[in-house]
Amino acid sequence: MTSPYEPITLNPSGDASVVVTELSTIKNERVQFRVSRRVIDALNLSSDKPEIRLSNNDAASLKTVELLLRCMELNGSDEPLPDEFYVVPIQEVWRVLTLVDIKALKHFRPGTYKVPCSVLMMWFEAWFKRRWPGFTESDEYEQLLYPTFAFGIPAAFTAVTKWLAYDVVGQIREQNPLREVDDLPFQPYRDMHMPKDVIRVLRGAKAALRDTLIRLLDESEQRFIHGKCPCRIQGLANFTRALSADNSLSDLLDRNPLRTILHFLSTSFKYEPPTGSENCASCGPVVGLHVEGDAREISIAFHGLCLTCMDRSVNNRGVYENLSEMCEWHGKMTWKHSDLRLPQPQKSLVPRPSSNERDDWSNW
Repeated sequence: MTSPYEPITLNPSGDASVVVTELSTIKNERVQFRVSRRVIDALNLSSDKPEIRLSNNDAASLKTVELLLRCMELNGSDEPLPDEFYVVPIQEVWRVLTLVDIKALKHFRPGTYKVPCSVLMMWFEAWFKRRWPGFTESDEYEQLLYPTFAFGIPAAFTAVTKWLAYDVVGQIREQNPLREVDDLPFQPYRDMHMPKDVIRVLRGAKAALRDTLIRLLDESEQRFIHGKCPCRIQGLANFTRALSADNSLSDLLDRNPLRTILHFLSTSFKYEPPTGSENCASCGPVVGLHVEGDAREISIAFHGLCLTCMDRSVNNRGVYENLSEMCEWHGKMTWKHSDLRLPQPQKSLVPRPSSNERDDWSNW
């Protein structure tokens, strides 16, 4: 064990100290932190020689405990932490969540210490705002799903669930990055996952967006099929060609993010009306305008899941049976899929394809 040295001062007026020891098969590390007695009491540590010992079976590290101690010292203050704590990886968010009690809707997970996760909320919100622009991969968003739910920050949870509905290819799933930590037993952290009902409604929202697009495009196609004009056969051929020369819409949806397809349809859909169809309601230029308009509407229809609406549905607060009780900031689709009481059957989506199986949309 390393020799004693000056403690790290987290509170200049602190009247107590805590020693944090991280045990390792290679080298044990020991750090002493100067804190207030209030923090020691909240952690329910021994008043004589307060110590936190981290074994190989603990997900938390020295840095994780320091983060928790710093947030507890702030006690709701908006004073910022050292910059290094706002650039930690997603995995560190999960590590610190193992230390605190999590209560969200009817989900409860006790932490190592009887400290509510709300003590970390201001830090996490600032961390999320700092890191948010750099998140681009499905794995990252699926790892963010549980933390944004656990901390109960509506804007963050909404942003993550919206991205997953529009940008994930195949079925939405959640990921726990602690599974990837070398030599860490995963069993104690298997319960860190979303309630099944929340995953169900999120997948239902993604399926509903997909089904709406298919239905609207099918309606456009049916107008050709049931039309009486002489240009309908050529119009249908041109419409099909504009969508895809080689693939059905279902195939394209199975291999590409919905957002990518909607962007194409709303900005680059090139339907060529048959000659002489300028005034035809079934085959004329209005066809392209319908497709572009439908794509734009679908692209803004779902704002993400709403934690407030979900909480009201679970706790049966108020009547909650009509649009007058919907939150002002979002639309009907978000309200509908945030109601955890309603049955929302899911379609089985295909497994996620590898990147080299996705279509190249750059040429569209």
